[in-house]
Amino acid sequence: MGKTIIVGYGLAGFALATQLSQRKQKFCIIDQPQWSASRVAAGVCNPTVLKRYSLAWNADLFYPYAQRFYNAIAQQNPDKNINYPSSIARIFPNAEEHPVWEKAARSVSLEPYLDKQIAQEISSSVISKNGYGIVKNAIRIDIPKLLDEFKSQLKDEQFIEEEFDYSALNLSGKKIDYKRHVADRVVFCEGFQMLKNPFFKQLPLIGNKGEMLVIKAPKLIVSHIIKSRIFVVPLEMDYFWVGATFEWEDKTLKPSPEAKKWLEKYLKKIISVPYEVVSHSARIRPTVIDRKPLLGRHHKHQNLFVFNGLGTRGSLMAPLLSEWLFKFLHENIPLPEQIDISRFKKKLDSSR
Repeated sequence: MGKTIIVGYGLAGFALATQLSQRKQKFCIIDQPQWSASRVAAGVCNPTVLKRYSLAWNADLFYPYAQRFYNAIAQQNPDKNINYPSSIARIFPNAEEHPVWEKAARSVSLEPYLDKQIAQEISSSVISKNGYGIVKNAIRIDIPKLLDEFKSQLKDEQFIEEEFDYSALNLSGKKIDYKRHVADRVVFCEGFQMLKNPFFKQLPLIGNKGEMLVIKAPKLIVSHIIKSRIFVVPLEMDYFWVGATFEWEDKTLKPSPEAKKWLEKYLKKIISVPYEVVSHSARIRPTVIDRKPLLGRHHKHQNLFVFNGLGTRGSLMAPLLSEWLFKFLHENIPLPEQIDISRFKKKLDSSR
């Protein structure tokens, strides 16, 4: 079935490479890792939208598949602690939210995920004056460990750490020539860097900047992921991920003092114990104008493809999206219309 070049190695690139690897297909990954938003994400695989108490888009499809996908990887790497079954404690801002939660928890779509019982104290180190509700059966993925472990199993020629050079791409023949590589197709999984891609930059990837902290808080004793205005996610050895902000105008990777101040303001409303800020990071999430992923074939160059636009739910969506893309590439099974880039045909017509 020929070789695939994957450009970019965040969750999208990893998931596609996993599908290819499982089916013994040839591939190589080309990536410059410092741009990846995936590596600083919390990795929370959550099928619910806790702002509106609803099921995330297509979560009834994405979530069961993601569970199987990550569980299979964990079973293959039992000593790596790559995925963590977890639950999310949604702290209520006021008591008026209790009946809203209880009604949502009785709905057909959310009943499998929301515990009907309103609970009170999470722990003595967490402030929850108005109680909290539990999202059951969530998953936290250690994304850096996931990416690094898969990469460590690849041969040298399967992973090239460099910035992709679009000018070196020769599309004149039936095969694609790129430097010393000959392939049947290239799939661009570049995240926000897609805006530099001459073939797909016309797609409406708007992006938003997210900033997050990693703190060390030895006295913060919790067994849940905490959700209020922000997430507080237990990592390992007294470390916690705190985030994230949403900024639509600033597209730089420079962390801002204002964002740090905002995160700490809401952190102090959640926890009652001292902490130390260990790191402060910023990345641009690859979000799309219609909030749906971008998958599909270039309208002029039939062997160029894109897999992008996963936004804030990459860990939830990437596994099943990668299978859909694999079947599109190798079995000619059409992509769902909601994610196919052909929905932006007018914008694509103006591209290279």
